[in-house]
Amino acid sequence: MAVALLSSLVWFVVSAVLFGRHLDYRRPRRPHRTVAKLGHVRREPPRQIPLLSRVCVICGRQLTNGESMRARVGSTCIKRYGPRYAHQVNPDHGVWVAEMVRARADQAERQARLNVEFDRATAAYPGLVAAWEAERASETGRLRRDARRRAAPMLVSSIAACLASVVVAEFFG
Repeated sequence: MAVALLSSLVWFVVSAVLFGRHLDYRRPRRPHRTVAKLGHVRREPPRQIPLLSRVCVICGRQLTNGESMRARVGSTCIKRYGPRYAHQVNPDHGVWVAEMVRARADQAERQARLNVEFDRATAAYPGLVAAWEAERASETGRLRRDARRRAAPMLVSSIAACLASVVVAEFFG
């Protein structure tokens, strides 16, 4: 049982190797332009943040409520004078802008490199196609295609023999 399985496995590997050796070379693929992605940048922080006050800007009393601190006016003064919201520039937003500028510069540098690679591949593509067509038209290319046509049935038969030996070994072994 083990000998039959081993021999069919060896036959399968040999036929697969022979089949693979005679594969036609594929036509070279036309180069495609790649777009560089933007590197990781954290989410944009708010441009302005609220300016808080611990005392009422109208009467000078202490503020304890969080909403009153944001409005900078106490609960009695807000009814008569309204809120006095104020904002300040968020310093973290300036840091984020610098990070974004750096990320965009890196992206532009990567895109320039990708464009050079694309231009180089585009210039080499006609030569690769001509070499492929010349190899296919040569005697070696014809022999390789004929060997592949002969090897394909051998590969299928080796797969069938391997499966048959496994089935026989399971039922009769």
